[in-house]
Amino acid sequence: APRVTEARVDEVQHNQILVSWEHVQLLPGIPQSLCDKLGLTKSIEELHLCGYCLRSAPWTTWRGLAWSEPWTVEVDPVTMGEGGQLQFAVKDLEPEKSYVLEIRAVSVSGSGAWSRVGENPICTALVAQEPAAPELVYATARALTFSFAGVEDERIVAYEVRRQEGAWRSPSKHLRFDR
Repeated sequence: APRVTEARVDEVQHNQILVSWEHVQLLPGIPQSLCDKLGLTKSIEELHLCGYCLRSAPWTTWRGLAWSEPWTVEVDPVTMGEGGQLQFAVKDLEPEKSYVLEIRAVSVSGSGAWSRVGENPICTALVAQEPAAPELVYATARALTFSFAGVEDERIVAYEVRRQEGAWRSPSKHLRFDR
């Protein structure tokens, strides 16, 4: 299987890292009739992707990393010519710890080489004391202004705020406020 080259970190939380990547693609293929004439049919069939494997390891300055058992992300039997974005959450991580993530594509002919996600280790977020409940300062038909006291912890560099409308709806994406 070909190498995954476009993996990136989308979000880091205290216990998980959300990773996304582009579905591996090849340039437009050779027509099937020509493949049959050249005896390449088996090789073309081997290009069908089954999925991807991801693994994580706590970062260490020692030579060997203690890799986790790889997670498998299966994809529908698609050929390499079809694109798209895939996403996976690496879960059950420890807060305030640096990790290395790697990903590889898996085809019916086997697995590709492991590719590192990012150039540097990824540090999970810290678990901090919650700030006091916000106080409504001002409200209009289109905006709300809140105020809250920050937590005295020099490790906190920003606060994230989400809104939720109704009990059954999902929270919004977070807004980030740097300290």
